Amino acid sequence: MATKEFPRCTVFLFVAALTCHTLVLIGNLATAEMLTGLGKSAEGWSDIGSGISYAMTHELSPAMQKVSQSLAGALDKASQVEKGMDNMLSLTGSATDSALQHYDGSQTGAVEFKAKLLSFIQTVADKSMAKMSELVSQLLEMLRPALEQIKEWLGSFGENIQESMSEFATTVDRVQKIFDQVTAKLSSKVGSNEKEMLSNTYDLFDTDNSGTIREDDLASAAKIYGITSLTGGKAKQIFAKYDQDHAGGITREEYALFVHDPTMPGIMTVVLRTYAKKLATIAGRVGLARMRDEVADAVVDYIGLTCVKNLGKVKLVTDRLASSSIPLEFLADVLVQLVMNMDDPTDLTVIDVGQLVVNYTLSSNAPRVAEAVQLLSKPDFWESEGFSGPDQARSLKQIVQWVVNVPGGAEALHNGLSMSPSVAESLPDAVFRLTQATQEAYAAQHRSSKAEQLLSQYKSNASLTLRKLLLGGVAAAARGFDPDAVAAIGKGQPAKPETLAFAQELAANASQTALVRAQECFTYSATSSGALEGVANSMDGMIKKTTNFLELMKKYASREGIDRLETEALQFGNRSVADVLRVSEKYVDSQMDFLRCSNGDNKACARSRDDTDDLSLELSGASTFLTSTLADLKGALPVVIDNLKTAHKEVNKFSGTLDTVMQVLGVQAPPLFTQVAGSYQTIWVLYFAFFFLFTSSMCFYGFWAAGYFGGPQPGSSEDGYEPPHTFVERLRTCGSSCLSCLRGCSSGHFCMWSVLLLTQVIVLLLFLISLTVCLVTGVQAFVSAGCSQIFILGDETVCTTALTTVKFFLKTFGLGDDIGMTCHTKRLMTCGIIRDEMKHSIPFVVVGSMLASTFSFEMLLDSAVKHERARCMRLLEAEAKTS
Repeated sequence: MATKEFPRCTVFLFVAALTCHTLVLIGNLATAEMLTGLGKSAEGWSDIGSGISYAMTHELSPAMQKVSQSLAGALDKASQVEKGMDNMLSLTGSATDSALQHYDGSQTGAVEFKAKLLSFIQTVADKSMAKMSELVSQLLEMLRPALEQIKEWLGSFGENIQESMSEFATTVDRVQKIFDQVTAKLSSKVGSNEKEMLSNTYDLFDTDNSGTIREDDLASAAKIYGITSLTGGKAKQIFAKYDQDHAGGITREEYALFVHDPTMPGIMTVVLRTYAKKLATIAGRVGLARMRDEVADAVVDYIGLTCVKNLGKVKLVTDRLASSSIPLEFLADVLVQLVMNMDDPTDLTVIDVGQLVVNYTLSSNAPRVAEAVQLLSKPDFWESEGFSGPDQARSLKQIVQWVVNVPGGAEALHNGLSMSPSVAESLPDAVFRLTQATQEAYAAQHRSSKAEQLLSQYKSNASLTLRKLLLGGVAAAARGFDPDAVAAIGKGQPAKPETLAFAQELAANASQTALVRAQECFTYSATSSGALEGVANSMDGMIKKTTNFLELMKKYASREGIDRLETEALQFGNRSVADVLRVSEKYVDSQMDFLRCSNGDNKACARSRDDTDDLSLELSGASTFLTSTLADLKGALPVVIDNLKTAHKEVNKFSGTLDTVMQVLGVQAPPLFTQVAGSYQTIWVLYFAFFFLFTSSMCFYGFWAAGYFGGPQPGSSEDGYEPPHTFVERLRTCGSSCLSCLRGCSSGHFCMWSVLLLTQVIVLLLFLISLTVCLVTGVQAFVSAGCSQIFILGDETVCTTALTTVKFFLKTFGLGDDIGMTCHTKRLMTCGIIRDEMKHSIPFVVVGSMLASTFSFEMLLDSAVKHERARCMRLLEAEAKTS
């Protein structure tokens, strides 16, 4: 009788297959660890974005605000310095001519008279210059911090820094897109909040708040939200397709079909994300604005955006505006800003926002609105707010038109306005006519009074001589007068505390709403931004606007410029009196000689000619501080302040957008990565355990078939079995063994093992399919992201250098750690995480899976051979017993 044969081949295949599957498990566990690392990296980049936003909100924005205020204050102080110079020359000249009237032209006592007169002139000039010096000191005190801050920006925001910041913003966009690509493939909740999205976006398409989406609403939405798939005649086609009841409007039920049209993929996400982004931008502007005109502009934009979705909230805001808790001046500024924003192409609504606001404010507090209109009709208030004089009549006409469109509005205005229309003339037309006449009279009177003031200052011959030699013949105040400067000073008024508190409430509400809407978009699409959206464009816009005003101020804000300005100011204070005395002495000599000549002194007649023109070369030139430096500075500052306000607006927009986008990424992405990594790890551990049991069962069967553990013992009947030799024969044997249970089994044991082998084939196929899908999906997601081209995300040194650049510009940027360790602690090398983990996991998974598949298949064939052998042995034994 033959002895039992130890199944060495089975043992070898079992150990080899188990080892290879262990490698596959290790590789996939590394992939799970990589997914966890990506979650931490997403959280780290969210912290970076929030840190930049915080630094801009608490450092850059307040600094810009202070610089703007300082420059506006310096403009006002510069005007006072110019007026002071005119006063000094006027007083000195008048005093000189008055004193000369007491000189009788005799030679006796002429020297003593001249000495006393010059002493008196010096006393007058010294007193006037003391006041002037105080004004100049105040001017420098206002200018110095602003110029020092601009000088710091010029140093910390040079061309190289701008390029680095722009590149860093591009990196933020790229890393965000990497996360979006991965989360879009991993999230199992995509589209789960469709009902909520349908409810929140229907109103955005109903652009005129009519309650239904009409054809013109689709055209408006295409323009407002940049939906290219609805441009041209497409809106008409889509409307005809989904207006199924032909009622002239798309209902909410029809809208549910409309948003799934294959020609407009992701349409709900596009419009809601655009709305959320705009709201986040406005939230940043409202919360960070400090000047009254800036707050009014931001609040008007907030109302215009909110009325697209929530008229109830607009009613609450306008009720507050019309209440006595908000300063009347702010309500007036808001009404003017509504007129200015009428033709703004960036509005997200076709509603007449001004009419809507006036409707609500009149119904809430009509007398308050009438007071605001009355205030706006006053030219002095209009000028004090920095508004352009020619715009007053047009703006007031539009506001009055809004008011009279409301029932009872005209009666409310008649109680506050002291004007009435003529026959066949509407109230708005009458307001326009009378306001225009009042404004023209005010401007003419203002010019006349200013001219009269200047003429009255320089009535004496001595003062005219001083003006001619020291100021070039033009009064200092007349030389520096600029309507843009007057407007810049008017706009530089800080908002009152009540207004700022109101703005903060709006900002908090807008920021929270924007975050909620952005999170809804993430849940629906598993992406934190659109394919064409990003912070890089906002950063480039901010850099461009900031560079504009920095270039304008480079002449004054450099170290040399600041030193030159202070030196000229100091020389102006020290040398101007000397120049005044020198001109006055020459003038006194000339006048005394003229008087002596009148008394018959021939020598005096020879000297009495007016030779003061020769003095220009002897003067110190201190007055150029006024005639050149200060005049040039006053000419540049209005443009600088305007550009600075624009740059400040861009900073606030960028800060609000970045904060919202990064909060969404930080809140949504890490839990998703952690969840997927946990599920991925669990699936592969369970699969490995399941496969281990099957492989162990096959190994056990190999021993059983060889005669161990109660299996069939080798005997003489064994000689009748001829095992397969070729690969094709082995495949046939495997197939017949696996299907033997379908043809009938001679034993329950054989049927069970047939099922086992069949299941093993299925498991093997599932393993190969799942492995292929996993690898293809992973490679596609990561390779398409183009990680190899983003050095910041793969090299810690480059990453640290980039953060150091940001820190150089934004001093308060930081996350509590050493900036040199931030890239490591925050796991910011996203591509490095992918590269390093995949470098270890891919060889394990690919090599292990190939070998595991081979060994598993060989083990399957081996088990089939042993099964066939055991089955034949049992059949032969059964035949032997029956015979």
